[in-house]
Amino acid sequence: MSLVDVAATMLNPPRYRPEVHALEQTLTPPALQSTSPEATARLRAWWDDRMQGFTRAQRDAIVAFLTRMQERRADDEGQHALDHWRTSVPYP
Repeated sequence: MSLVDVAATMLNPPRYRPEVHALEQTLTPPALQSTSPEATARLRAWWDDRMQGFTRAQRDAIVAFLTRMQERRADDEGQHALDHWRTSVPYP
């Protein structure tokens, strides 16, 4: 995984994915599971709190970066991140 991939992953808001949760339930003891709707909601709240500090210019740069990533290799996760940063993030 390259540094670019890591950056793109970190900019992708956590979301509940039932198929991932179902797989985790078959492979991981219940005490160690991290993909439940509740765990995802806690992670998303933490993530949202961390992403609040970006300026408009920084957020525009994030959108430009994610747009370029989608141009290079379109995927569902990248589109999810791009959609979030384009529409869901209020500017201060």
